Amino acid sequence: MVIIMAKALYIHIPFCNTICTYCDFPKLAGASNQIDDYIQTLCHEMDYYRAEIATTETIYIGGGTPSSIGLKPLAILLSKIESMVRITNITEYTIEANPQDITTDFVKLIKSHHVSRVSVGVQTINPQLQTSIGRHETKAIVIQAVKVLKEAEILNINLDFIYGIPGETLSDLQADIDFAVSVNPQHLSFYSLILEEKTKIMHDIKLGKITPIDKDIEADMFELVMNELPKHQYFQYEISNFSKTHFQSKHNMIYWKVQPYLGLGMGAHSQVEMTRFHNYPRLAAYMKAVKTTGTGLESFDPCNLAQETGLMNLRLLEGISVKAFHDRFGYDILTRYPLLNINIASGLLELSDGKLRLTHRGIMLMNRVETSFIDGSDIDA
Repeated sequence: MVIIMAKALYIHIPFCNTICTYCDFPKLAGASNQIDDYIQTLCHEMDYYRAEIATTETIYIGGGTPSSIGLKPLAILLSKIESMVRITNITEYTIEANPQDITTDFVKLIKSHHVSRVSVGVQTINPQLQTSIGRHETKAIVIQAVKVLKEAEILNINLDFIYGIPGETLSDLQADIDFAVSVNPQHLSFYSLILEEKTKIMHDIKLGKITPIDKDIEADMFELVMNELPKHQYFQYEISNFSKTHFQSKHNMIYWKVQPYLGLGMGAHSQVEMTRFHNYPRLAAYMKAVKTTGTGLESFDPCNLAQETGLMNLRLLEGISVKAFHDRFGYDILTRYPLLNINIASGLLELSDGKLRLTHRGIMLMNRVETSFIDGSDIDA
């Protein structure tokens, strides 16, 4: 087994009260009788990685819906994590939560275990769109959740939104933006809906029950998000992420800079240098593997680290440091990936102060720029 000195630790909680129609993450609904066994198994997997966990700088508990498992199992998990890491080394500690789960008791528990950041799943505040994607939050519930967090002095709050939902209009998105900034969190994520196979929404599209949003309208929505949020001091630092000054997600920056991270739990992924590996995505297989081997590892995955670093760094508005890329891999990025030069010439990329960055037009056409990192690709800019 590869030894990781992990900068970031991700812990996956697969349980949800309901399944969103767009979600393809490893998850379980209606399986509350398995929560206790899962948490116990997860704690055993942490024991296996004791040395690696001790070095971590950020922690992220995601899912699924970590806040849905109940306070007692969550307390067991948080206590275990606290016993495994050096809390004084942790610069950011995040848990995902549904708004309706954010009660005074929930916040008291997570704060007592040094959780410093809460990522709240909102997605949209439009009732019709909520129904179509399997969400049920009201404005009042979200406002109350944020109020409870702030009163407990958990001030690093992210709200997650999705746009491009079938049937959504630019006015609907503007209403979501207006609501998001009125709640005044420190961080906002606005993700374009990705239609994944094996999801209910994709199934309904194939049956002709719903129609996916027009790509031109989706591009207009992206423009709207990028133009509106900076007006309220939310600055875009990654394609889909906006924050107030000094509140960029430290954990996600480790992903985007392709630094070592360890993922634990059902279906979790890990990466260290040239090696990527993942756990079993099915509960029974994951739990059996941990019981027999100490880890939920299913297999190792191929990884072209230079290519992946280019692709992930490209998502950051700060861009790719040409020098840092050369220092890490031993060759010039523009020589290794010559199609990048075509994108510079066509105005999709700019090279300034030693950084290779997407232009505004490049951000809108990022899928085209990404092909520069695929060997043998061509691009019509």
